[in-house]
Amino acid sequence: MIGAGIGGLTTAIALEQKGFKIRIFEQAEQLKPVGAGIILANNAMQVYERLGLRKVIEENGNPISILKITKPNLKPLSKIDLSYFMI
Repeated sequence: MIGAGIGGLTTAIALEQKGFKIRIFEQAEQLKPVGAGIILANNAMQVYERLGLRKVIEENGNPISILKITKPNLKPLSKIDLSYFMI
């Protein structure tokens, strides 16, 4: 596998669960926090449910109920209420 981002790691997990031997290669010399969050939409969580990872993700993540998009100066552009999708 090439890339230790969310897509590469998810693909690696899925392939490993199917019996493939996986090696992951990443261009970054060191993996470290970058101060960014990851939003996993409901359709992505369905994939993690099938991989058996939904519970661990939910236990270690934080659900969001509102998504606000702003300009760099934090002036609001849009606000989306996601509470309808909360389980």
